[in-house]
Amino acid sequence: MHIGIDGRMVNWSGIGRYTQNILKHIVVLDKVNDYSVFCHAEDRREMPGGENVSLVEVDVPVFSIKGRGRWTKILKSANLDLFYTPYIIVPFEVPCRAVGTIHDLIPWRMPSVQKSLIARLFYRRIIKRAAPNWDCILVDSNFTRDD
Repeated sequence: MHIGIDGRMVNWSGIGRYTQNILKHIVVLDKVNDYSVFCHAEDRREMPGGENVSLVEVDVPVFSIKGRGRWTKILKSANLDLFYTPYIIVPFEVPCRAVGTIHDLIPWRMPSVQKSLIARLFYRRIIKRAAPNWDCILVDSNFTRDD
């Protein structure tokens, strides 16, 4: 199976650490599947290597409408069986099965935490569009699962 992983946030706090650990352990635990890890050029050194891991440099900003359109083209050309994203920002269309992680719904459940109205509206719209298109949703906690 050919699995694509969005590694563009590998240097972020929180989600970046989560992504680093997933990538680090996949290389050790899975020698059967082939992985394409999509990352920014400056993040290549943070990515794990392995016989079944190839790094694909992409110039796609995480928070970009144009970028989401480019993502679709990149994923179509990658010929993936499965795409995994550790965050809710996804392409407009995923041409294969998809799995994503929702870490929390804080901007949704506690709007006062997210000061920007635009950011709150963006988050709500993205999650409403992403989650129904995923074949599987991962969560970090029972609390998020229950939300």
